[in-house]
Amino acid sequence: MFHHVFFKSFNYKRFLKKKIKTIIFPYIFFSIVPVIYYTIKNVDNNMLFDSLSLNYFALAFKYLITGSGLQIYWYIPFIMLMFLLSPMYIKFIGLKNITKVVIVLLLLLISSLLHRPVLNYNVLQSLVYFLPVYLMGITASINKEKIYTFLSGKESHIMGGVILLAFCQAYFGIVGSYHKLPFLYGGLDLMLLQKIGLCFFFMVWLHRFESTKNKVLEVVAATSFTIYFMHAIILWVITGLNFSLNSIWLVYVLLTLTIIFICTISALIIKKLFPKYSRYLIGF
Repeated sequence: MFHHVFFKSFNYKRFLKKKIKTIIFPYIFFSIVPVIYYTIKNVDNNMLFDSLSLNYFALAFKYLITGSGLQIYWYIPFIMLMFLLSPMYIKFIGLKNITKVVIVLLLLLISSLLHRPVLNYNVLQSLVYFLPVYLMGITASINKEKIYTFLSGKESHIMGGVILLAFCQAYFGIVGSYHKLPFLYGGLDLMLLQKIGLCFFFMVWLHRFESTKNKVLEVVAATSFTIYFMHAIILWVITGLNFSLNSIWLVYVLLTLTIIFICTISALIIKKLFPKYSRYLIGF
């Protein structure tokens, strides 16, 4: 997205200003209630200062700066740090393709050994972990026509590799993403490699539908950031009500579709009521 959307007319100051308005402002808006709730609930266990008011402020700031007010919000502090490094990506784009590939592969090796941070709250570890994926996306965007030509008709082979990696994880008893402290050894992150494979699969497979128009998908895409922010609140409330899926896949699918529908409709209504401010409130 960085290369495809922003590179041609990139202005660092304007880029960051827009991200602050459309990401940080909604992040703070949606985080207010859970941050206040957990600050009041946990302040006694996080006493850093003699002043109670300072402890409230410090804990609230900690929740915001790490995204730990709601666990799903870890992504916002991380991606803003990623955006701050944008001038580096401009330099990266100017490198030769072979240099780009070498850099990505070396960083990918580091990421596969580093793994994601515990609970995703270490922003710097997330930055190092996801950086090669971000740079790989830039490289893929630059060379998309070559990738389409080379991988066209090979989608089944890519998916076969993805499934094989999934079986390997199952064989070793690994469930979900790999999380650990940064300097502990935990083996090779197969999930990272598997998801990169999926990225290339969908890049090539979906290429054939680029000229297809679908109103529902367009609306969901336009409201995607609102869905991200709002679904965290909905899941927080549902979790608080001790709702359980009981491992029933149909219930899981219906719940997912229901939450997407609620978030999308809510985004459209808020956009209608506050057309000038909705982007700063809900990211749409």
